[in-house]
Amino acid sequence: MYKNQLFFVLLSMVWSSMSLANNRFITDQIDIYVRSGPTTAYKLVDSVSTGEAVTLLETNTETGFSRIEDAKGKSFWIETRHITTEPPARTQLDTLKKELNELKANHEKKLREQSAKLRSHDQVVSENQKLTQQINELDNKVEMLEQFKHQAESRFQKDVFAAGGAIMAVGLLLGFIFSKFGGSKRRRDLF
Repeated sequence: MYKNQLFFVLLSMVWSSMSLANNRFITDQIDIYVRSGPTTAYKLVDSVSTGEAVTLLETNTETGFSRIEDAKGKSFWIETRHITTEPPARTQLDTLKKELNELKANHEKKLREQSAKLRSHDQVVSENQKLTQQINELDNKVEMLEQFKHQAESRFQKDVFAAGGAIMAVGLLLGFIFSKFGGSKRRRDLF
């Protein structure tokens, strides 16, 4: 009976992934700013949140930007690297936690049913071991996704820090150049 339930869960996961053929999700990087056009030259007009489902309308491979439409029907441009075909790790983690809780509840229910129906110690122990092993495997998957989420957040913080440093360096360089070559010309022979 449990094998049938597992089969239907796997079948529904495959079916749902096939039905999301043109849907995309925003990656795990908190809020991503979107633009009015397909390059960084266009102004920022809004932002989309992590895990927000969007529809991919077109992709400009030359600029690395894609045009998306959000649930409200608004159309924006976003860097293609921020779009993924799968839900982000945070959403997958929540789904796995829910499945884990359902499996735990199912485990307890089956354990009670088997004890009442079979009255056979060997059969109850065998089913308990299988379900416990499945719970342990799901616990490992949840832990792995939590580590992935932590690494993604750490990577994002490093990227933001590096981008800030690069912006500051460019600003200092431009300030130096403008102070040396720009501005008003003074006559040096007055003194």
